[in-house]
Amino acid sequence: MNDAKKIAEILKKNCGYVRIMEQLKNKFYSYGESRGKISLKDATQEECYAVDEIICPKIGYEPPTLSFTVKDFENGLSQYGKVSLREVLESYFSITLQTRTEHESEKAEKKNEFENELLSRYGGKPCYSWLVEMFASGKYGYKIVMEQYNNDPKAAESLVSYVCNAVDSRYEQEFEPIGLPILAAEITSNPHYFDIKSTAGNLLVNALGFLSNKSQNNSEEIKEIYFYFGIEADSITSACALLGIRLYDKKGEEHKAYKMFADKGEIAMLSVANLVGISSADCDRKKVFAVENPAVFIALVPIVIKKGFAMICTSGQLKRCVLKTLDMLSDSGCTIY
Repeated sequence: MNDAKKIAEILKKNCGYVRIMEQLKNKFYSYGESRGKISLKDATQEECYAVDEIICPKIGYEPPTLSFTVKDFENGLSQYGKVSLREVLESYFSITLQTRTEHESEKAEKKNEFENELLSRYGGKPCYSWLVEMFASGKYGYKIVMEQYNNDPKAAESLVSYVCNAVDSRYEQEFEPIGLPILAAEITSNPHYFDIKSTAGNLLVNALGFLSNKSQNNSEEIKEIYFYFGIEADSITSACALLGIRLYDKKGEEHKAYKMFADKGEIAMLSVANLVGISSADCDRKKVFAVENPAVFIALVPIVIKKGFAMICTSGQLKRCVLKTLDMLSDSGCTIY
């Protein structure tokens, strides 16, 4: 047993050193050397006696105030052997003592290893540009990743990996329509993993938002991001009513179901799910009335049918299906009132 271990064993046997050693460890962690002063305003008689045994010459400390320099304590240890305070502290606590600077340096090095490993793994993949920008700028989900990393680095690696795999799969499948739960199940075996309000769902939206150069300030903008990548998140509840509007696919062929509604002058319901695969919209007389109130919409139906015009009901705040349809109608040269 070396001198440091011998001294540590001696100190452990005296309960008067418990708080003293803890404070000495904290000082060494802060300064990286035997510097500073230890002060206790509520010192016990045992603690005063304990320090008096180490420091020379004897001071004769009396409770409740106890104050001495770290250097004087280290010098006092020399009476038991040629050791440094750091060696004694490491033996006493059975640790490899790190200074604050060393700890932060090691922490930064591990963080760099975490980032570089992910960058190396996904180099050349569609998600790579997002990873580079996220780590470089501290944006686009960086805070989400770091919060997870600080709690559990392995969990953070899994989180980023799952999001990257989901992003890459969208490009590999050329944005073919897929439900968000199905995407989550295919990537993680958990259909709820990418739920919108979950940590993973939030990070996925950040990644997709960056890659599509779209903002995500509200629910409709998030739906726009999902729609861009062919992901159906809330594709049923976000719907609107149409009258006399015709929808066409990428080949220019009219959607048969909506054609029947338009031909018969009947109201059709349109959801985001129905818009998947639709590339354009038009109406017979190039005039469309956008009506906010459903009751007004219903009241106008007979008049609009008689005139041969088209109509769409927004039902309050504009939904994704309304915005997309209005854009397509405008692109087709329709006048929207």
